[in-house]
Amino acid sequence: MRAENLSAGEPPVNTPANKDVLSSVTGQINRYAILMLALSGAINLLGITLPLFTMQVFDRVLASRNVDTLFFLGLAAGLALLTAATLDGIRSMAVGRVGEWLMQRLAPHVLVRSIERRLVDRTLRTEMLRELSQLRSFIGGPGVPAILDIPWMPIYLLIAFLIHPWVGVLSLIGMLGLLSLAWINEKLSRQQMRNAATLNALVMRDGDAIMRNAEVIDSMGMAPAVVGRWSRGLGREIRLQDSVHQRNATMVSITRLTRSLLQVALYTAAAVLVLDQQITGGAMLAASIIMSRLLAPMESMFVHWRSLVLMREIYDHLAEFFALPEFRSTETELPTPLGRVSAERVSYVVTGHAAPILRGIDFALEPGEHLAIVGPAASGKTTLSRVILGILRPTQGAARLDGMDVSKWRRADLGRHIGYLPQDVELFAGTVSENIARFTKCADAEIVRAGRMAGCHQMIVALPNGYDTEIGEGGYLLSGGQRQQVGLARALFGRPRLVVLDEPNSNLDAVGEQALKQALSRLHDARVTAIVVTHRQSLIGQMDKLMVLQNGAISHFGPVEEVLNNSRDKVAIASKRDAGQLAPETNKAIAADRPTESNATDDDADGDETDQPNEVAA
Repeated sequence: MRAENLSAGEPPVNTPANKDVLSSVTGQINRYAILMLALSGAINLLGITLPLFTMQVFDRVLASRNVDTLFFLGLAAGLALLTAATLDGIRSMAVGRVGEWLMQRLAPHVLVRSIERRLVDRTLRTEMLRELSQLRSFIGGPGVPAILDIPWMPIYLLIAFLIHPWVGVLSLIGMLGLLSLAWINEKLSRQQMRNAATLNALVMRDGDAIMRNAEVIDSMGMAPAVVGRWSRGLGREIRLQDSVHQRNATMVSITRLTRSLLQVALYTAAAVLVLDQQITGGAMLAASIIMSRLLAPMESMFVHWRSLVLMREIYDHLAEFFALPEFRSTETELPTPLGRVSAERVSYVVTGHAAPILRGIDFALEPGEHLAIVGPAASGKTTLSRVILGILRPTQGAARLDGMDVSKWRRADLGRHIGYLPQDVELFAGTVSENIARFTKCADAEIVRAGRMAGCHQMIVALPNGYDTEIGEGGYLLSGGQRQQVGLARALFGRPRLVVLDEPNSNLDAVGEQALKQALSRLHDARVTAIVVTHRQSLIGQMDKLMVLQNGAISHFGPVEEVLNNSRDKVAIASKRDAGQLAPETNKAIAADRPTESNATDDDADGDETDQPNEVAA
């Protein structure tokens, strides 16, 4: 029943040493690149073996008919070429290792920063991981060795001039010609490739949104319209990609034609020089080999040009992504909090919406106090709970835990002291024990303790494999009530000092709700501060304090009995009908209470308050 880490290493933290992690990684890769360039230099120097061998065989061995010379020349050439092939294999493996190292080094940081951006602007940045994977594949592919060979092209150009000036001139013209074609291709394709990459990211993002909203799309028959809209976007991307591909294919064909014509011109010029007895036949063949080695990296670069430009765009995207301001900056590990919670004139406005969701929230809780937050739909309850946890950073003011701004508290440190149960319980593929333990290593007794604390131990041991039961992606193998109970156990794991529960009994039956009440009593006895967002008066009765939110502001706050004694408060604290608990006249009053249009982004109809504009797949 051991809960293992989600990854092989510790999750990265935003320490000063790795705030500029991309620059750090780039610097290390540059050092590796110097070594790879040196290795490429050795490979290219050994590559001179073949033209030298050709010249010696044609000009000396054939003329002298000396078999011993031929044998030793062949032996030396074979050893040199074997060494070159070995070094080339080592270079290819080393480059592949660099790609794997890059992925291992950057991927955790990209994921952490993606989580931060999700909290800041509610956007999913999964495309960054895909682009990083593309970068790794390119580095480990055949394109990088060709690029590493380009700086050594002057070696072959110098040898061409040593064979004969005209051979050198033709080689120089060929090299400059291919470089010109590469420059033209860059100018013609760069913007189109950038636009294609942007469209691809949008198509992937919309595809992710469609998958997240699969139930809504299927239940209301939206698939044809949604998929049709997505397909139109895909069609635009494909057309643009096809245009880029056609241009690149044309340039590759022109490059190959140019290289072939250069070979013909070289043979013609070399033959004239042989007839004029300025060079030997062996020199003519060597010149042909030299020109092939000189132009081969250029042709290879053209073949991989599209990928090369794309990788540069990906690097720019990563640089922009890492340049975004960090969500949290505090690095000092703070002592275990007592659980004193306060909000100081907290206001929160969603970008693009004029009306604030929260307006000047100001309250304080002493360690061990329990608070119920109630109010009608779109009153800001869930948003306030997220601000208290530091998930959302307020537009104005601050939420504090023991005096420290929670939005700046390092999460790896703060998370040990926090328990959170959201409305939509988010579980991960794995076992029950792994989810309860938050995928950390711990003693089994701590996991069982959390299960008992949440009152779900008996439910868990009744599962097919108890705490070791696999729950599937998102916990789909469990019922809604079981997921909520496991989520509660996860919230209570690790002896937190602050627990925030958002509609913790929305999926619970009578037995589960009784277990929840007992869990809250245990938290109270342990002097753990608890904040519960709820609609049901059955939980309010055992709270110490009650907060009533309306239109994002506190209308009433204080001891539960003091607030409940006012009949007007009794109407305000309910945001939906609960026929088994509220009087008919109260239901009638609630029916007339509708959220204002200005707060439409904080929609908790039927107990599902999102507080954010919905991400619509279509």
